[in-house]
Amino acid sequence: MPPKKQQQQQQQQQQPNNNNNSSANSTSSSYMGIDFGTHYSCVGVFKNDRVEICPNQQGNRTTPSVVSFVENDQLVGDEAKSQMDRNPNNTVYDVKKLIGRKVSDQSFKDEISKFPFKIVTSEPDKIAFDLKFKGKDYQTSPTDITTSILSQIRRTAETFLGETIKKAVITVPYHFNDKQKKELKDAAQSAGINVLRFVNEHSAVALAYGFDQVSPETNDVRNILIFDLGGSGLSVSMIQRSSQGLLEVLGNVTEDSLSGESFDQVLVNHFTQEFNRKHKCNLKESARSLAKLKTACEKAKRLLSNNNQASIELDSLYEGIDFFTNITRARFEDLAGTLIRDSMKPVLQLLENCKVSKEQVDRIILVGGGSRIPSIQNKLTDLFSQQKKELIKSQNQEEVVCFGATLQAHLLSQKGSSLGEKKLQNTLSTQLPIEMTTSTISIEGKGNSYISVIPQYTRLPCKRSFKIQTTEQSPKQIPLSIYQSTLSNPTQQLLSRLLFPVTSDTLEITFEFDKSSNLKVYSSDKTFQINSTN
Repeated sequence: MPPKKQQQQQQQQQQPNNNNNSSANSTSSSYMGIDFGTHYSCVGVFKNDRVEICPNQQGNRTTPSVVSFVENDQLVGDEAKSQMDRNPNNTVYDVKKLIGRKVSDQSFKDEISKFPFKIVTSEPDKIAFDLKFKGKDYQTSPTDITTSILSQIRRTAETFLGETIKKAVITVPYHFNDKQKKELKDAAQSAGINVLRFVNEHSAVALAYGFDQVSPETNDVRNILIFDLGGSGLSVSMIQRSSQGLLEVLGNVTEDSLSGESFDQVLVNHFTQEFNRKHKCNLKESARSLAKLKTACEKAKRLLSNNNQASIELDSLYEGIDFFTNITRARFEDLAGTLIRDSMKPVLQLLENCKVSKEQVDRIILVGGGSRIPSIQNKLTDLFSQQKKELIKSQNQEEVVCFGATLQAHLLSQKGSSLGEKKLQNTLSTQLPIEMTTSTISIEGKGNSYISVIPQYTRLPCKRSFKIQTTEQSPKQIPLSIYQSTLSNPTQQLLSRLLFPVTSDTLEITFEFDKSSNLKVYSSDKTFQINSTN
């Protein structure tokens, strides 16, 4: 929806900006913006000179990122989510966490036990799901599941707009690497979608609020802090704005253990203990019962953001036993106290990493359903109490990322028209905010030492070269071990071991990141493409 006119400039700035996206010659564009989320996905189009978030068949403006296989049918979205407690072994969710990942990833190994559906290895080190479908064993992949979700999202947009849509801008998290982007792009192509551009989720938020524009409402804005508590974790970014409206991502801190799901689990643990205590049984013996309780806890958490109390009413939760109980907001905040307190740590870490003081933060934007939790908002307000910073939450926290992606898609749709070319020249949104490397790339030196080649938070694209002097006694091939690390995790992680042929007395090796964070390492005789997590 377009922003309402406000009396105060500060209030005007808190509304999403549509002024730079209207078209005198067209009322719609057959491009869409997609926020592919861990728990929910959202799609928007530009219609009647404004961004419209498309409701799905059930009338909901977000669609669960869930796929379920039931007898002879495959369900997607709301219908699939309803199967999470009835058919947990054949209902796949959180696929965004799994796409482009390896089974051997240590962080992934910690996740496997949390899923009720069976995860196996298909090709070497690739993730697959073992399910039952049409009475037979059925194996599918994260990419295939993602294709089903994106196909549903595309149909939602086409139904709303009344025309075929084949092009999209899709948002991705700050930490998504090139392998994850590639598999997401492959899934989109299988869904009949041409990905015009991947946009950093927090860059999309800044665009949605119009911070790329030069106006009286934005002239005083320099540093924008984005606090995003969603289904996959807590992600906090600092975006710096120039006087010309150029947006630069200064840094990001992500904490996967602080997610909306973590808060759900606090309630699940609490009610599981209550049920077991009352009925002298072990609810954890039933995956179906736990899934049913988890769904109810997610609803209760949402209710507690606006109400002082929420009820749990579940018929035949376990072995025919009904479960009726309630919880107050105060009790929930007490149970989740550690999570709430810990949620401020990434904010402080971000300020330190970016060398930005609390006083230098001009705007704080809330994103993600978890940011609705009142105690989280209170903690943020307290953290910046001396600076009297107001939390910006006028745009729906679960739709704002999609809103920004749709703005981007609309401007790209106008490229080639006289108006579109003018917009491309006079606005910076179509260039995207400047991105930074998310980790330090190093090479192994002598005596277990490491030499930094490209530091964390280097502006993209970037290129660094160094020379190695060789002699007649040098081997015909020189080995090079490449590592990455971050400020928050300084442990060096091996990315790749390369061999470069020696054909002269000087070997020059270049490390190069493109705008999409793809890393290439090359000499005059050899080129390697490296899968980094930048």
